[in-house]
Amino acid sequence: MKVTGYYMRVPRTSREIEMGYHHFMLGWSIADTSHFVFDQLYFHNPFWITAYNFLHSPVLLILGLTLCWRGRRNIGSRSHWCFWFLVACLFHSVVDIFTHVDDGPLLLFPLEWSIRFHSPASYWNSQHYGREFQWFERVLDIALLIYLLRARLGKRRSLH
Repeated sequence: MKVTGYYMRVPRTSREIEMGYHHFMLGWSIADTSHFVFDQLYFHNPFWITAYNFLHSPVLLILGLTLCWRGRRNIGSRSHWCFWFLVACLFHSVVDIFTHVDDGPLLLFPLEWSIRFHSPASYWNSQHYGREFQWFERVLDIALLIYLLRARLGKRRSLH
């Protein structure tokens, strides 16, 4: 578990669990753990490749959307929920494809296990505009928070 501020945060992803296991249980350094997880498991371990790309593969997501297409208008149904969940996954995956230099989703998974789009920009790598992307992301976060708070405060004022 990570200590963040004054509370303990429970790991939510297999990546965080793996990082925690190797760092805290086996006593590996953060650098060794990161190298193992992000350079070895992420690119070479079939379980990790499958687990990550299951909800990042455009092929699988489009196939899932096709299967849910007919039930998407039945509000309250599983098909409706599944359709919009897969739309969100596909949107996230498209953003990932264009913001990862060499570690984005596999484009044709599970048909092909090595083709990735090599973007000129990275949201995290400072050698590929990572710092600029961080500033863009922060400004976008603030703008969205203002938009959401204004809408919420506007509703509150109209009730009084």
